[in-house]
Amino acid sequence: MEQGFRASMNWLHTWAGVVIGALLFAIFWMGTLSVFDREIDRWMMPMTRLAPTETPVKLDTLRDILLSDMEANREEGARNGFIIPPAERAPMARVGYRGKDGFKSRFVDPATGEVLPEAGTKGGTGFIFPFHYSLHLRANAGGVGYWLVGLAGMAMMALLVSGVIVHVKIFKDFFTFRTDRKTPRVALDLHNVTGVLALPFHFLITLSGLIIFVTIYFPA
Repeated sequence: MEQGFRASMNWLHTWAGVVIGALLFAIFWMGTLSVFDREIDRWMMPMTRLAPTETPVKLDTLRDILLSDMEANREEGARNGFIIPPAERAPMARVGYRGKDGFKSRFVDPATGEVLPEAGTKGGTGFIFPFHYSLHLRANAGGVGYWLVGLAGMAMMALLVSGVIVHVKIFKDFFTFRTDRKTPRVALDLHNVTGVLALPFHFLITLSGLIIFVTIYFPA
């Protein structure tokens, strides 16, 4: 019976990895890049590479720009306006609102109060970071992106649990890396070593990601 259970876990571990592996790779890769989303923004948007200012523009000026934008786009359902002041990693101010097609925003020079030219790109905060948790399938697809990422997260948890069950000699596998064997065997040893080494990180990063959106998965 024990052998049958371990065989079923081996099947689950293999097929969960095959079916959802590419999506998990994309989610993790975008999450890694999201750590540097502000820096990516400044790299992709040259107009935002501003020097820090000691006397930033008044909040009233930013409010007026925001209200003007929302009034001009009232027919598009502009709502939930926001103002983001300049910070160390993002030296420009930002004003925006939520429309029918998601969030729209503009950058403002905090020293002069002038609206900066259109960036022509969503950059790290507009593309990479939202892709990490929603695959850009939010407003136009009923939030299906959140559910796909959640499904991938649950599959990742199944991969971790089944992987521990499959590898009975998990600590022995951690210290086994045979470079003199054929490529498939070397790749499997590398898989085992890195899997055991990063197991706590993978478990916590996946669990915390699921907890963040628990109110979407269980709204009650």
